[in-house]
Amino acid sequence: MSTAAAAESAIPAPHSPQKRRTLYRGDPGMWSWVLHRITGATIFFFLLVHVLDTALVRVSPEAYNEVINTYKTPIIGFMEMGLVAAVLYHALNGVRVILIDFWQQGPK
Repeated sequence: MSTAAAAESAIPAPHSPQKRRTLYRGDPGMWSWVLHRITGATIFFFLLVHVLDTALVRVSPEAYNEVINTYKTPIIGFMEMGLVAAVLYHALNGVRVILIDFWQQGPK
């Protein structure tokens, strides 16, 4: 490789915004999208656990009572508050998405 070619290759090419490929764009809409997916998955997981622990009463009422007693801890109480926040965020953000998608003045 010649000296001139080595010097040219050491200079970085101009960075154009069109060529830049990234998944993260950093705007509030993306954070809204990410949090909407996370809260949706969290709510789904809660509903799955809720159905399973409620179905446990048919299998063994004693086991059901033991599971319910584990839910009476402060940690689970904190998680329940988080669940309420997740449901509220997910619902309100869903309304926002509906308004943006189906109302002409929504994006404004």
